[in-house]
Amino acid sequence: MRLAHYLDHLLNVDARLWLPDDLLAKVDRATMAFSLEARVPYLDHEFFGWCARLDPDLKVRGEARKVLLKQLAERYLPHDLVHRPKQGFMMPLDRWLARELAPDIAAALGPAGLRRRGIVRPEAIDRLIAEHGAGRNRAMRLWVLLILERWFQRYLPDFAL
Repeated sequence: MRLAHYLDHLLNVDARLWLPDDLLAKVDRATMAFSLEARVPYLDHEFFGWCARLDPDLKVRGEARKVLLKQLAERYLPHDLVHRPKQGFMMPLDRWLARELAPDIAAALGPAGLRRRGIVRPEAIDRLIAEHGAGRNRAMRLWVLLILERWFQRYLPDFAL
């Protein structure tokens, strides 16, 4: 199988399986939950078809990806912006837990929250909170415990071991 043909095959599989069954479904659920409408302009059927017919060398060249798109973007945007590494969206958990969500963490992990359920040792909760307060990043663990308690509040409010 030619490399160019293989690239087109992989892009087709992504477009037919991964996008609708994963990425687009997640965007749909997230936006609909808050009555938002999301648009995906690169998936306009005419534009998508035009891109699918492009020479694969205009899509990928060596280590370079999105070759034609980046050439166009360089006309309007700074070079550093066009060629920066990919980065995901990260929630500012550290800040949220220290400020906006501090009361929520205290309530959710306190005596009237997760602590009373008997599924996480109270000393482990205290240690996580203390370590996070001392500058050791325990944000993701605390976030997971907050979400767990919120799940219990919604679905099993009286649960305790």
